[in-house]
Amino acid sequence: MAAIRFEIGDPKTKRTYGKTIENYFLTGKKVGDVVDGQLLGLANYQLKITGGSDSAGFPMRGDIDGIGRKRIVLDSGDIGFKGKKRKKAHKQNHYFITKRKSIRGNTISQFTQQINLRVVKEGEKSIKELWGISDKEPKETSEKEIAETQKTEAKK
Repeated sequence: MAAIRFEIGDPKTKRTYGKTIENYFLTGKKVGDVVDGQLLGLANYQLKITGGSDSAGFPMRGDIDGIGRKRIVLDSGDIGFKGKKRKKAHKQNHYFITKRKSIRGNTISQFTQQINLRVVKEGEKSIKELWGISDKEPKETSEKEIAETQKTEAKK
């Protein structure tokens, strides 16, 4: 069983917290449902499912029923498509772009890779305290940065 990434947005602190869990306990829930935070280790929290994506990156939409992918015509500004105005003048009277795109349905299934949640009701403790997140996490150095520091030390 693959892991699901949970991204929890807290509107009070304007911060997002992420956690990866190996369990499919939300299978069958839909976008817009409110779930108990105890499932994620957040006591007395209520979380609303706001969206998600599958393993290929196709976004979930609340208005498409089912678990499968569907190809629908999207307008600029719709979830899953960012249309831009045309640069050149053209003969048609419309100035927006529509496009047929693949979208995942609104039900969480085994194909779901990421679930986006929003805090509806807070508990006594913050998410940082419950998940053990420190305020100042140490910065990870990449291999490129390590190689650069070794080069500068070797020149000295």
